Amino acid sequence: FEEWRKNRSLQALITEEAEEMAWEQIRSYLLGIKPYEFQTLVEDLLTAMGYHMAWVAPPEKYRGFVNFVIYSDPLGLSIPRIKVHVLHSGQAVLLEGLRAFISLLGSGDAGIFISSGGFTRSVMEEAQTQSSSRITLIDLENFFDLWVEYYDMLTQAGRQRFPLKPIYFLSLME
Repeated sequence: FEEWRKNRSLQALITEEAEEMAWEQIRSYLLGIKPYEFQTLVEDLLTAMGYHMAWVAPPEKYRGFVNFVIYSDPLGLSIPRIKVHVLHSGQAVLLEGLRAFISLLGSGDAGIFISSGGFTRSVMEEAQTQSSSRITLIDLENFFDLWVEYYDMLTQAGRQRFPLKPIYFLSLME
């Protein structure tokens, strides 16, 4: 039993270290790409998730508060219309940034705010208490988790823009 416990602890440490190294490499890669490239990855992901693009901001409009207008159906007849803001600055979004985005949402709109720099606690609290506008916040880790979840649904071009390779470990810990 003692030998098993030592091997299990060593395996747990090795696995944890490998996961941390992999995440740091992925995080560095994502933070190192240009803002419009990150927006393109978001477009790839939303399309893989089954959303339909009604409007995509061109590169020269990247700095606006709406990067995409999407629908859950191909004709854009479903409610709500979803406005998506993508921010790739590396800094956490402040309350003023969230409020500016919310001000662009109409009564039949929902919003998705994706920020590679994350969100301050006050922004997360504000988004949760919104009664008039439905807001979903996605930080870099959430984006990555969704990318992995929908990886098989991505186009070949999307997988080439942000290629991942799973590595499997024997998991005796569970």
